[in-house]
Amino acid sequence: MSVISLDEQRKKRANSLRQELVSPRNIPLEQLGLRPTEEDYNYRQMALILFVLDTAANARLKINSRVARACSMWVGVCASEGWISTATAEDQWGSRWFLTESGLSTRVTLSEMVSYTKGEIDEDIN
Repeated sequence: MSVISLDEQRKKRANSLRQELVSPRNIPLEQLGLRPTEEDYNYRQMALILFVLDTAANARLKINSRVARACSMWVGVCASEGWISTATAEDQWGSRWFLTESGLSTRVTLSEMVSYTKGEIDEDIN
């Protein structure tokens, strides 16, 4: 049975700690040749609004659904802007959000912006 001295154990531990400190996850991204990404808040808003409009366009957005609760702010924005409505006929309202005419044009515009942005990202990658 071999016994490791306390000094040897401390040296081993110090070496392992040094190796952990130099691991790739602790090296700044710039030194690794990578570019840090920033979350663009405006892009996030646009994506969430587009998600709400897409969901309403497919008649899957119920007023009390989990999606409507999770995206309540964005449902409110879309409804306030007149892009979605629960009106099914004059003086009649349903339990689902539907896309209005202005909502449809907004959806098309946002979809084009997303596909254009995605094209720019693909060019940066390649």
